[in-house]
Amino acid sequence: MFNTGAATTNTTILISPYNTSTASQEFSISRAAVIDTANGQLIFPNTTFSFATYFNDGNNDFAGPVSYTFAVPEPGSVLLMGLSGVLLAFNRRMRSR
Repeated sequence: MFNTGAATTNTTILISPYNTSTASQEFSISRAAVIDTANGQLIFPNTTFSFATYFNDGNNDFAGPVSYTFAVPEPGSVLLMGLSGVLLAFNRRMRSR
């Protein structure tokens, strides 16, 4: 994904724990990451993708591919976020009077 030679945007990857012997790791990559800025190609153009990684630790370990689908917010969560935003805006407007 990152060794394409193309210009990228928002492609910082966060790994935790990093540089530590562990049974599991968490990878964080922005869903707004663009792999090829010339064409506007998103790293994650769909809600489902396959993830694989290579660890060069002397054993040349390859992990993957693992199929992953992004979670979809539940309707109640979206409604709650929207309502919270409306109440926050109303509260700020009332304070400015």
